[in-house]
Amino acid sequence: MRSFADDKRRLRARRLDRASVVDRLCLRRFERFEEVLAAALSTIGPVIALGQPGERLPPALGAVRQEYPMDAWEAGVGKLIQDSAFVCMVVGRSQSLVTELRAVKQLGALNRAFFLLPPCGRADQRNRLAVLSAELGIPWGRLLQATKTGDVLLVALNSDPDRAVIFTSAGPDDVSYEAAVHAAVLLLGLPEADASAPVRQLVNGFWRRTSEVRSESAALSAPPPRVAIYAPGQAPVYKPLYRRHAKALGVTVITSSWVLSLMSYQIITGVSSRYDPEIPTGDWVATTLTQDDISGKLYGVFDSRKIATIDPNKAEVRSVIETGDPTDEMIVHGKTAFAVSRLAGTVTAFSLVTRQALWKAHLPHGVRGLALHGGRIVTVLPAQHLVISISVRDGRQTVKRTVNGTPWGIAFIRGQFVVPLVDRAQLAYLAADDLTITRTVKTVPGPQQVYAQGPLLWVLAPTADLVVSRRADGTGPSRGYQFGLVDPAASMSSSGSWVAIEGDERVSLISPDERLFRVPLPYSAIYSLCVTRAGEVFVGTKGSVAQLR
Repeated sequence: MRSFADDKRRLRARRLDRASVVDRLCLRRFERFEEVLAAALSTIGPVIALGQPGERLPPALGAVRQEYPMDAWEAGVGKLIQDSAFVCMVVGRSQSLVTELRAVKQLGALNRAFFLLPPCGRADQRNRLAVLSAELGIPWGRLLQATKTGDVLLVALNSDPDRAVIFTSAGPDDVSYEAAVHAAVLLLGLPEADASAPVRQLVNGFWRRTSEVRSESAALSAPPPRVAIYAPGQAPVYKPLYRRHAKALGVTVITSSWVLSLMSYQIITGVSSRYDPEIPTGDWVATTLTQDDISGKLYGVFDSRKIATIDPNKAEVRSVIETGDPTDEMIVHGKTAFAVSRLAGTVTAFSLVTRQALWKAHLPHGVRGLALHGGRIVTVLPAQHLVISISVRDGRQTVKRTVNGTPWGIAFIRGQFVVPLVDRAQLAYLAADDLTITRTVKTVPGPQQVYAQGPLLWVLAPTADLVVSRRADGTGPSRGYQFGLVDPAASMSSSGSWVAIEGDERVSLISPDERLFRVPLPYSAIYSLCVTRAGEVFVGTKGSVAQLR
């Protein structure tokens, strides 16, 4: 089931087994989204799609169409849902699709249904996720957190919306969608799915961990934003980029896939590099960027599992370290990198000289946040309401402190640690030596991370769509400067002297003397953001790390 307005959506295709001879010669190849889904689902059984009334010629490739007259639509859809082995729905914002989604829920088919997000922009994806959250009760904060790791591909749900499984990808293409579909089918209990060995290994690992992982904080289940639902036939019809702009450009559109692929390649590789220096990363995506607080060198985590040095002057990436565990956050201090993995529940120290792990501290799943001070790494465990100190020498736990709330991040600011308590709208100040709580102060609802900038403390609250500043010592008003977030999954970075906040086509840059600059952001999606002590802004994009000017 899908919105007919999405029928022309296409995505990057890497597999060649469905391609013609001409397509295999193309530099960049795209396929219709429906064709990719039909190919993935057909390995499990016959695929039936609802046909648009009056559709004269169904596509040559894709799913078999089942049509119903308007007066029998709901009954026909209900019968299909009941008779199907499982239900696949492409989430949209049409009233017809919302009705079908409610039918899946009312007929008790959620345990054999999964919901796909088509390739679309970040704002559009957020609106579609809001519909899913509102209709199925999936915590909105969980969906927003998932968007920070990439584009959401698929959401699978059983009896507990709080434990919905969310599949994301840093570079959504046909391979990632196929893997997500096969993994979802395995999770729904159909082992005959034609899943690859890595997909089966991923699913098996999920089941091993699922009994240990606890639901995220209730503070992240704030209601989703209200979005417009379109009446039947009124949803905006997606048009490919070349169709949208061909008339304005005054060019003749040639539909040869070979010519269009060349055009796409020239456009994609030529526009941004004209304005911003780029460091090519091939198929890698920089999911984390950070600067060494001693040498000033730039480092990145690529595809969540590779640590590498980034040299902007030589435009190269080198000295790769395989992390093993998926890395969510990293800080670098001299010759050592410290990485945290929420999924694995580990904090690991890596030598940047030998490229080997020095030690690994095993903690409960969900560990997050890193702050370094006085020979110790301090991190937080939200589910356990703990703040933990770890020795940088051997990874041994030195201090463990319980807080009255759910800690969600940490920063070291002017001689003390500051921890946002996401469920209490508070900031807890902890003594640097023994992590004793010295005081708590009120802040905006849903604070998730804090950043230091000289005398200022910046508080990131995605569920409130806000970034606010206050005095770092906790005195004065709870709000100083205030920014509204266009996207709750927006990235933010601080070097201690500069602060950068991702916005819509701009990055807001605040200087040490509190002046505001707007830096153009010529990328539709970025996966990481880093501002250096010199005020340079770097972003991780698909295939490159770019320096913004």
